[in-house]
Amino acid sequence: MSTVNGAQRNRHAGVLLILASAMWWAEWFPAVLVTAFFLWMILHKRLEDDPGGALLRQWQRVWPPGAFVLIPFLLVATFVFWVSTRPAEAKVLPVALNLFALSIILLGSWWRLFAQGAAFRRVRQESQLAESGS
Repeated sequence: MSTVNGAQRNRHAGVLLILASAMWWAEWFPAVLVTAFFLWMILHKRLEDDPGGALLRQWQRVWPPGAFVLIPFLLVATFVFWVSTRPAEAKVLPVALNLFALSIILLGSWWRLFAQGAAFRRVRQESQLAESGS
């Protein structure tokens, strides 16, 4: 069974925070994509050379953020999503993703126990069917 260390937990939780925020601002997503494309067109030559390597090293130093940064962001984002005036259908997934990210940071990889348990039961059932069929 593989273990997940603190940096991997923070990386997963940070990605879920970004994903939840992107879903929250879904009506602005096309504008964000167009802006990102134009920024890429302007900056891609600079990022391919040696300054790009320096930028990559700086990015790797700050990402993933520590748990002391992620936990307050996740708590505030969950609260903001929860108290907003949007319909409940628009709130469910961002709130659920933020709570899942918090559980990854605080409890580790608890969800893998369920995934591995289901796979174990499926293999056991298949082997029992194969034994009874022969």
